[in-house]
Amino acid sequence: EVITLLALPRELNLGSEVDYLDLNRGTHILVDPELTIPGETNRALFHEIAHYYWGADQAPLWFREGAADFLTSYVRDRTYGGSLRVNVSPELAFGLKSCDSMQVPTIQKLIDKLAVEGYAAHRQASNFTCNHNRGENLFIELYDLLSPGPFSAAWRELHQLAAQQKRPVDENEIYQAFLRQATGDTVDAFKGLYARLHGGDFPD
Repeated sequence: EVITLLALPRELNLGSEVDYLDLNRGTHILVDPELTIPGETNRALFHEIAHYYWGADQAPLWFREGAADFLTSYVRDRTYGGSLRVNVSPELAFGLKSCDSMQVPTIQKLIDKLAVEGYAAHRQASNFTCNHNRGENLFIELYDLLSPGPFSAAWRELHQLAAQQKRPVDENEIYQAFLRQATGDTVDAFKGLYARLHGGDFPD
């Protein structure tokens, strides 16, 4: 059983050194509305709730942060109508530009940085948010290219695989799951899209 606790860090006497917008600690979630963009408190909350579906036991860092942001955008658009592609959040558009300026053009670049820096140092780096931005952007593009049904099928396959293997899915498994959902009409576009946004080398 998971009991979700919503509170400000200062209400829990965590001290001024705690400056995170939101945290998911498994048994509880912290969200600080004072640090959110006006009107975006629910977005921060939905992001943390999404980590119960995609967490450290299911997928790599960029995937779980990008997936949580993607699901947040999905909930928004299902609630208010519109298109994920058309209604790209201002935060994502700004974030992608920031990632470009910080020379983080692909997800593979983030993977390489994490391998060199380790999680603790990477978590404190200014480009950490690119895990959110690059990941969400890839998922939005894949959702648009493959269509909702095949996209959901790939996610379902990956989530079930992580549960069966009791480990996070790896980069090749992620690529192959989406590749299996591409059709003859979309397979070349998929490969080009994945190479451009993710980077790295993947077998067909």
